[in-house]
Amino acid sequence: MDKNETVKVYSLNGQLLQTINNVNDKEKVNLKKLPKGVYFMTTKTQSAKIIVD
Repeated sequence: MDKNETVKVYSLNGQLLQTINNVNDKEKVNLKKLPKGVYFMTTKTQSAKIIVD
């Protein structure tokens, strides 16, 4: 099942930092060298907290 999603990356204060379109469920997402910190990543159906260190 290859459904394409839009992944959005937000800072802790809610600022949208990056939108990645047409991500399939097996694909890795490159976070374009985000600075160290904690971020939220969302799709239409899921959200996750990620830590960049």
